[in-house]
Amino acid sequence: MGSIRLDSYTLLTLRTGDDPPDLTEEERLRLQDAHLSHLADLHEAGHMVAGGPVVHVDPTWRGLVLFRTDEATALRLMSDDPLVVAGEFRTEVCTWLMPAEVIVAGPGQLPRSVADVAGR
Repeated sequence: MGSIRLDSYTLLTLRTGDDPPDLTEEERLRLQDAHLSHLADLHEAGHMVAGGPVVHVDPTWRGLVLFRTDEATALRLMSDDPLVVAGEFRTEVCTWLMPAEVIVAGPGQLPRSVADVAGR
């Protein structure tokens, strides 16, 4: 077997902000919809492979986003995310190496609103 070529991805974690805002349910829903729309834009532009919420023992873990970009670009792209801007989320990144062509993006679309996720 020959040498295996590695592809580089950036794994970004969304964690509860250090000082999250006190939001009404209406404000939280509006920001969540804007967040989902932002992620869908990043996916459609080809920057993001996948992303979504996580169920974890640590309640500060909120979601994971896998980027095809370097760490600096991923952080820059997520700095415009409405939930990051509001302080609800903070971001952390690391580089993740995988054998080339193991991760293959499909034709799927990401939801743009909470209503899309709920199937309404």
